[in-house]
Amino acid sequence: MNESATDSSLYTGAQCKAIDRLAIESMPIPGYQLMCRAARSAQHWITRLYPKASTFNVVCGAGNNGGDGLALAKLLFESGHTVTVTLASTAFEDGLTGEALQAWNDLPDAVPKIIFDSADNGESDLIVDALLGIGLNGEVRPESAAIIQWMNQQPSPVFALDIPSGLSADTGSVLGSAVVADATLTFIAPKQGMFINQARGFVGRVMVDKLGVPAELFPEPRSALISNPLSQLALLNRSAHKGTQGALVVIGGDVGFGGAPILSSEAALRTGAGRVTLLTNSESAVTAMLSRTPEVMARLANDITAFESMIQSMDAVAIGPGLGQGDWAIACLETINSLVKPTVVDADALNLIAQGRVVFHGNAVFTPHPGEVARLLGCSVAEVQSDPVGTAFSLQRKLGGVTVLKGAGSIICDGHKAFICNLGNPGMATAGMGDLLSGIIATFLAQGYSLVDSAQMGVWLHAKAGDMASADGERGLIATDLLPHIRSLLG
Repeated sequence: MNESATDSSLYTGAQCKAIDRLAIESMPIPGYQLMCRAARSAQHWITRLYPKASTFNVVCGAGNNGGDGLALAKLLFESGHTVTVTLASTAFEDGLTGEALQAWNDLPDAVPKIIFDSADNGESDLIVDALLGIGLNGEVRPESAAIIQWMNQQPSPVFALDIPSGLSADTGSVLGSAVVADATLTFIAPKQGMFINQARGFVGRVMVDKLGVPAELFPEPRSALISNPLSQLALLNRSAHKGTQGALVVIGGDVGFGGAPILSSEAALRTGAGRVTLLTNSESAVTAMLSRTPEVMARLANDITAFESMIQSMDAVAIGPGLGQGDWAIACLETINSLVKPTVVDADALNLIAQGRVVFHGNAVFTPHPGEVARLLGCSVAEVQSDPVGTAFSLQRKLGGVTVLKGAGSIICDGHKAFICNLGNPGMATAGMGDLLSGIIATFLAQGYSLVDSAQMGVWLHAKAGDMASADGERGLIATDLLPHIRSLLG
């Protein structure tokens, strides 16, 4: 979100509609007055973002989103700009009701109104998307899909009102087709779906205007954006020593998979862990770990039960990176489960849980990607992606503890609320990134932070470091590129 938003709370489309009704009924604010406020806000942002724009094409559907567009077209026209209103269909006027009809009646006759024609390539400095809004639940109809395709093909930037047409306000899914906006001004409250899933490639820059609706009309949100949780980090005590900074054990690295726990271990040290021990089943992983980062205490642990007392002395555990799914992996998972230490559970540890090999304790942060979530819940990846927030709640109910559904807009769920990370970039879609995250979150657990706070701090730090590392380009970004930025962010 941007500087016009006052908090991090996110809402569903239905909640936003309910808030709108409450504002009209209880304040009272006439619905058309809210529409005009939205139009004035849009005019302000358009002037700010596109100061040289003088010709506008406002594409309107027959609902309230189209009404917002009509009210904006009036303001732009009265400000001396050249404005064309493109109507979704020949029956446009017949479908208008309520505030949208009032906006139509108030539109000056001198504003050109044309029926959409895909062959029309009339150029404008800016296209305003006021086609569908937040009420869309099913697939975009063919006639609207044609208009969306046309907008996406134009060379002009697109400014979306409330939400890019074709995008789900709740899930961030593209409902058949969606407008790729250069910027989106959303009204009343930021919509949950705009920050997750596919939405991140469609919303562009996001602005929020609550249109003067008072805070007491907003319900308890189900989700919220993570807003720099590192502010809660305790300052380093001048008398600190390695025993006060958290002791962490990383368990993984079966034969042939040694790289993953090495990344987790190094990320833990760079996050500030006082002491990190790697337990692995691979001699080569021990050698590689000591060669790369001798500060990590790497031990060959063919018999994990021989290390129980050592693990019990640790403050937290990270298990799963490169763990494999053989007998050694199962023995490790069973041992850690029996000790009930604060634990990050990742990668193959999750796959073993999905197979029913271990029912893991709830003092844990589980960090699956969508494929692992699908295996844990017995559904398809498409089902996971169709409702990421709902899926995060379902997964938390099954596993307990705190879940982190990794992806574009990673979602942390503690069973009460979902916390969404609006950072990160596609350059981070490379092997090893999740291994770093395991070590980062586990470090915060080892330092005494709660499950949910550790998850939020870890996810945010990881994503922010990824964005900093991408300053040199997103293509070719690798996990270890994040390490110096992790350290700098922690001060």
